[in-house]
Amino acid sequence: MAGTVKDLMGEGRVLRWGLSEMGPNTLRRAPEILPLSAVQSGYSMLWRGQEADILPITWRGRGANGRAPSRRRSRRPGSWRRGLTSCPSPGTTQPPHLSDTISAARVAFTESGLVELTAALDAIEVRGNRAPPVLAAWSDVAAPDAI
Repeated sequence: MAGTVKDLMGEGRVLRWGLSEMGPNTLRRAPEILPLSAVQSGYSMLWRGQEADILPITWRGRGANGRAPSRRRSRRPGSWRRGLTSCPSPGTTQPPHLSDTISAARVAFTESGLVELTAALDAIEVRGNRAPPVLAAWSDVAAPDAI
């Protein structure tokens, strides 16, 4: 898929590309063919499975994952960071939910508060599946090796 998108970019038909709910091996392999513009993956306080594999891979990439690049470096003429637009992508269709999500950026935790919150979340026994079976079947799937 990355090769096809790369060809389409060369033709001027695609400007940016990203992956959604991909497996870690796909996330590692795709940028070897074509750098990603965005990565979308479900994440919540009660299901933090992405912390083990997906988030570390994104940090090894461009240091994206919702953090803005260093202002000092991104303002330099010729810096590739000038065009970097990585940011969280809230999945909602409801304006009030989007407003709630945006307001969460103003929340700041102390180190001890974050430790306390993490301990409280870890103590919750989550029951059931993260997603309905049909969605779960398409989540974290690794792309096949090139033929």
